Amino acid sequence: MSSLQLRCLKIFGAGYAPYRCVSGIILLVIVIVLLPACKQETSQAQSGNAGSELPAVTEPVTLDSAGAVAAADAQAAAVEPLVIPLIAGQHMEVGTITVSNTDTSIIVVYETTGDWRITEIHLDVALDYSGLHTNRSGNPIPGQFDYSTCHPHPVSQVTYVIDDLEWSAGMPIYLATHAVVVSQQDNETAWAGDLDFPGKNWAVYFTYTTQEQSEDQRGQLQFAQAIYETAELGRGRPNLVHVEVQRAGGTQGTISAGYRITGGTASIDADYALESTTGVLEFLDGETSKVISIIIFDDNEYEQLESPYETIDLVLEDSCCLGPQQTTQVRIFDDEELN
Repeated sequence: MSSLQLRCLKIFGAGYAPYRCVSGIILLVIVIVLLPACKQETSQAQSGNAGSELPAVTEPVTLDSAGAVAAADAQAAAVEPLVIPLIAGQHMEVGTITVSNTDTSIIVVYETTGDWRITEIHLDVALDYSGLHTNRSGNPIPGQFDYSTCHPHPVSQVTYVIDDLEWSAGMPIYLATHAVVVSQQDNETAWAGDLDFPGKNWAVYFTYTTQEQSEDQRGQLQFAQAIYETAELGRGRPNLVHVEVQRAGGTQGTISAGYRITGGTASIDADYALESTTGVLEFLDGETSKVISIIIFDDNEYEQLESPYETIDLVLEDSCCLGPQQTTQVRIFDDEELN
């Protein structure tokens, strides 16, 4: 008796037939291959009581394209989101899927309601339908989806920040959003979408059209004041003036502006100093204020000037989103003149 026959005898018993042995082994291999695999998210973002099946309070989890924990501020979307009901067991609404985008990322948020919690997620995101993972019959294969995580401590919210797709505003994005959800009474498979897969199950998908981030949502950058007045402190002591650039009308996304010293009667190095006469101010999502710090020197000498002050002129430039106050002037009063 061959070694293969001995293995079959152990697995299928004395009444086995050779074709049953081969078929059984093939079936076993197929089952192993098709078992859905998901990355287990084990960061501190998954909080909850280990002894409780359904924690009463769970903290949100934010993941990047590699399944690693991402910064919480990466969730901030810059456009109007699309919200799709998350349906379990074909008819129970257990939460929502929210999709939005920034300039560079697609953001997908799974969120459950009531006592429903998420234990497993499989997410497929593609630039066309052919990019979704399906079998020959058209049924989706969650175990092969691009993004997967397991949550042994069930959570109520998981955010994916997808930044490894190349897309532009106005393009449709195809999403298959699968989840396993649990409550005190049920354990269900859930999907979100309004488009049926051609296979013979109830799985669905949907599309999201990417949007261009509007200037209104980004806000506008401008100087806080048209004029800043300061004075030499006297006795050779330097003074410091902070020229503020404000962001108003919106704080979503990242924007920047260049600044430049354009002139004035004051002389750099003799009357004032700053790190650079030109520079770039970058505002990250949610940031509303930046300053340009200028050191004012005291020369201990009386200066006969046509004006009671010297000036430094600045301008903002090279930005998509500039407000009306794009120039400002710093006026430096001489302490000897004041005295």
